[in-house]
Amino acid sequence: MSATQGLDLQKVQKIRKGALLLGLIGVIAMAFVTASKGNPAFHEGIEAVGLGLIVICIVGRAWCSLYIGGRKKAEIVDRGPYSVSRNPLYVFSFMGAFG
Repeated sequence: MSATQGLDLQKVQKIRKGALLLGLIGVIAMAFVTASKGNPAFHEGIEAVGLGLIVICIVGRAWCSLYIGGRKKAEIVDRGPYSVSRNPLYVFSFMGAFG
């Protein structure tokens, strides 16, 4: 890869990160200015389940990342979260996205 390709890739990555940041800010802003209609207890329950799934996602992904550490290139990791799933990072990411 040449130096100009590396610079182009960095520029594209900066644009992607900026677009993602703007989108995230937009979603957060929408959450503050919108209100739900219907049963408030049901809404609060759904919100609590979603928040719980997001917390599980964050903790689970941190556990997986810390558990595998620098061993993934040296050995096949088949203990801890990797004994339950072949790729627990995907499992926890899916839970977070669902939340």
